[in-house]
Amino acid sequence: MQLACNLARPFGPDDDVPQLLTAELNLHAPAGARWGHNKVKAWLADVVVPAMDAHMLGEIDPAGEMLGWLSDIELMLAPPQVA
Repeated sequence: MQLACNLARPFGPDDDVPQLLTAELNLHAPAGARWGHNKVKAWLADVVVPAMDAHMLGEIDPAGEMLGWLSDIELMLAPPQVA
């Protein structure tokens, strides 16, 4: 997904993406329309994450950690099996 901002480097696994985006977006935002950290996190969750596909997820998480976390959460939320 291409953003209307230009970050100087690609995101790394330990980068705080909302912090990086907040700083970049606020360089260009009018004074009355600054982006806050929580607003950027909400935008990422509401707009960017749903637009991701398996290929994109694989690019940012080649070790499959996030998929593993989601699988663990799915198991924790599943109703107990009655024998």
